[in-house]
Amino acid sequence: MLIEDLLVDSGRRSYAASPEMDALTEPGALQEAQFIAGRLDAVRSQVWLLFDCRGALQIQMGNTAIIVAKVVRRFAWQAKPTGGPTAWTIVGSEPAAAEGVWSLSLTFVPEGRLEIEAEAAEFFVGNVPGGDDAPPDFGEADDEAIRAGLPGWQSIFEPGIRGMAGHASNGAGGAGLGLALARRLAHSASGEITVEAGHDGGRFLVSLPAA
Repeated sequence: MLIEDLLVDSGRRSYAASPEMDALTEPGALQEAQFIAGRLDAVRSQVWLLFDCRGALQIQMGNTAIIVAKVVRRFAWQAKPTGGPTAWTIVGSEPAAAEGVWSLSLTFVPEGRLEIEAEAAEFFVGNVPGGDDAPPDFGEADDEAIRAGLPGWQSIFEPGIRGMAGHASNGAGGAGLGLALARRLAHSASGEITVEAGHDGGRFLVSLPAA
């Protein structure tokens, strides 16, 4: 599905993932990830944050991450002008929760800061096509090439699927984020791996080039 479709899908929490670290509760989970885009939906009172995780230190099992904050009370962005396309690399990621309010403070290089407060939040990790390639060179590529090399709201997103305690779920099982790792291994050998989920299990198909 497209990232944009996931954001408004009423059943999206069935895709909630269990990455190595949870950006909603664990400091430093998004370290060295890049903040790509943010959206405020005033009608739904939601904020959506999109991250490129190819350089992330703590999240290795997906190339893209999304945070959906609901019933937003505060959303603040502060940064110095850079004069051109900028890779906003996260050097500080501090979530907190108190008295029914969840908050997240992100600090960036170059100098920037994002702060958000909301009543609830969801975290998704998965893969977009081309995410195994190197990130674009912000110093050399033009704006169009940079955007083409980054995840966007219209990117096809393959979320890692795994039920979590405390997450509202439709009861469906999933392939888990191990599938993303297996796919990376298959791609490194110029192959592919797919999965078809069913009520009685899953069917995996691995295709590799002949020697």
